[in-house]
Amino acid sequence: MEKTVDQLELMFDKADTDLKHLTLRLERQLDLGKTKEGQNPVHLMKEIEGVKAEYTHLKQEIAGIQAAQKDAVDFLRSQLLSMSEMVQRLEAQSGQKNPELEESSQSMAAELSQLLGVPAESLVAPSKLVSSNCGAHGEEIPQGATSSGTHVAPEKSISDMNEAVCQQSEIPHQLSAAERRESSSEFVEISEEEFASVSELIRGRAKLEDVNRTYSLLWDYFKIQNNTQELTPKDMNAMGLRVSGATGQAKLKILRALKLCKIGKTGNVILT
Repeated sequence: MEKTVDQLELMFDKADTDLKHLTLRLERQLDLGKTKEGQNPVHLMKEIEGVKAEYTHLKQEIAGIQAAQKDAVDFLRSQLLSMSEMVQRLEAQSGQKNPELEESSQSMAAELSQLLGVPAESLVAPSKLVSSNCGAHGEEIPQGATSSGTHVAPEKSISDMNEAVCQQSEIPHQLSAAERRESSSEFVEISEEEFASVSELIRGRAKLEDVNRTYSLLWDYFKIQNNTQELTPKDMNAMGLRVSGATGQAKLKILRALKLCKIGKTGNVILT
């Protein structure tokens, strides 16, 4: 993440330097225009056109930098949320907390929070409530109190509440789509939860069914047909994937955010 931020800062510094150079150049030309009389108007018009062209180029460069920054930040945010969810799932399954993983996750959330300008809490997946009302063998907590020591009104049926919580804790853990994908060599569609975990800025107008169709065709090409060569945008359009345009690119970026594919600088795609 630090490397990406450094690259963005270098790009902004370059754009800022170019803007300062353009400003100094304009000021110098204005000063020369004041001191020199009878300067050729045609020559001035050519210089103005050159400055306008340079200004247009700088605007395009800045727009590209902003788009790259937004794309990078959205990707980092989705990866941080995925990592936070995996840490929580690991702790829930092992029954132990890993301070190093938690500290690393919080540190990355703080760094990304400063970059985005949003609270760090909004970047961390909501903690899953783990009931402490049941003991190792499903024992109930004393009536009139909860695990945090909060008094519960007598008219509420504490025993019924404890029984419901204990029953929920005995329900077997259902594997997520990502977990089933890791433990199986078969094709597993992207779930609604996975789709929703990707930033709206990345999703754009892409629909889940279209993303799954794209993923299915890529899976068939790389996994079923055992092709190892990257697919170019032209190849994918020929396959009917429709990856051109903002919505088409969004489908591939969603797969990349979920770590299901890699996208090269030229737009070539390969499944991971």
